[in-house]
Amino acid sequence: MYEQIMDLVLFKGISREQVSQLVEKNCVVFESFRAGESIVTFGQEQNRVLFIVSGHARMTTVSADRRMAMSQTISSGAVIGADALFGWEITASATIDALTDLSALVFDKEQYVRLLKSDDIYLLNYLNYLALNMHNARRSVRSFPADSVAAFLGRWLMTATHQNGTNIMAHATITDLSELTGISEELVGDELKQLQAVGLLLFNAEQGHIRILGRREFIEYLDPPRVDDTPDDDLTEEDGQTQQEEDVTTQETGETPAEE
Repeated sequence: MYEQIMDLVLFKGISREQVSQLVEKNCVVFESFRAGESIVTFGQEQNRVLFIVSGHARMTTVSADRRMAMSQTISSGAVIGADALFGWEITASATIDALTDLSALVFDKEQYVRLLKSDDIYLLNYLNYLALNMHNARRSVRSFPADSVAAFLGRWLMTATHQNGTNIMAHATITDLSELTGISEELVGDELKQLQAVGLLLFNAEQGHIRILGRREFIEYLDPPRVDDTPDDDLTEEDGQTQQEEDVTTQETGETPAEE
């Protein structure tokens, strides 16, 4: 258990002694979810933070006009709810359901605030986590101009998916993408074919499903890293779809956007 906690992004750098103190003083709670069980519902007030320690979940974000959705599989190490714990907007922006049996380390808001106050390392990790999310939002605006389908998808990837999210699917018809981007349906179709040809995605025009084959690869296609750049998302392990995750999520390629 100690190693699992020490590997979580918001607990990076803590010692086994600190983990022991954390367990003793905070009455650490692990919550279990069965496959198919709801973890978070869109619009639900976020009054706790969850850290997945085992299992897989499916996270789906839907646009306000319901014409675009993006879903992904999140796994061990993923953080749920930390970005909406404080501020004006404290409701969940996505729906998350357990894809397999899942275990999560859970802190309620009051408990997590006490943790942040207990040691600077917890606060620093939390601030770095929030700063990364802000950086991704700024980068998506700065580097992905609204003049292509690739840039439109890239902004969604940067702001609505976890850095280690796998089996990422965008759900939108060519007609919807045309109206959302202001690009003709013919050019939308041509660009999707081009992106498929270079190995960045697979799309099914009839069903409106677009599978992103690699989050990092897609982002770097739009905004190639410079020599002096520090890689984004360096708070966790590098992106990559393991065969295990592919096996777990193969069944999802035919899914439709979740209801809000």
